[in-house]
Amino acid sequence: MSQQDNLRVIREAFEAWNAHDVDRYAALLGEGYVEETHTVPGSVQGREAARAVMQEYLRVWPDLHFDLDVMVSSADQVFTRWQVTGTYGRESASVSPSDRRVDDGGCTLIKLERGKIIHVWHYWETDHIPRQIAPP
Repeated sequence: MSQQDNLRVIREAFEAWNAHDVDRYAALLGEGYVEETHTVPGSVQGREAARAVMQEYLRVWPDLHFDLDVMVSSADQVFTRWQVTGTYGRESASVSPSDRRVDDGGCTLIKLERGKIIHVWHYWETDHIPRQIAPP
């Protein structure tokens, strides 16, 4: 796949997230998909696990939205920098709903193989989010 093709796949992945289209996103993932972030222990492994994670994010953040401001492709990898917004409107295991807005930034490195996303690494600082969503 060309670098332009890889950028197109990643744009489509973020569009699927913004459309809250779990099936569309899952269709972009390759066999053996892995997702990692320093904010949670372990990794997400496999397409079905990725679907479940996305569904949980959308349950907790019903208006979750990503804005991409940087995309750089090199060989089979794409680096993105994004801003995420959303309203914390559902109860999770650790926090009560508050209907408070979050606006945060981060970046993601994505590896593709034959037009499918096979490995994702997210980097973002989340320590301040509980303070943003806490009721006043």
